[in-house]
Amino acid sequence: MTFSFQTFLHDQVFIPNLLGQMSPEQQAKWVDKAKNYAIIGCYAQTELGHGSNVRGLETTATFIPETDQFDIHTPSLRATKVRIGSNMCVCECECDTLYVNLTLNMC
Repeated sequence: MTFSFQTFLHDQVFIPNLLGQMSPEQQAKWVDKAKNYAIIGCYAQTELGHGSNVRGLETTATFIPETDQFDIHTPSLRATKVRIGSNMCVCECECDTLYVNLTLNMC
């Protein structure tokens, strides 16, 4: 992946996802770092087994209220995330916005 394409993904996909998906508190922590390139990010929706079919995502995130964290589970090789536009090459990203099926165990 060329640096210019990676920069495009960072500026035009990663940062808007941070702005659209994060709470104000999370934005205060991460957005300036992203805008100043202190962190480089990408967008991870695509899975090997079915491309960008959001309804077919196999990767899950289960919220654990006791720890206020998510358990990310990729159940098969087909569910391996591929960064957009990477043609299955590893790009130089430190952070991803990750799209998964969310499970909430709030009971």
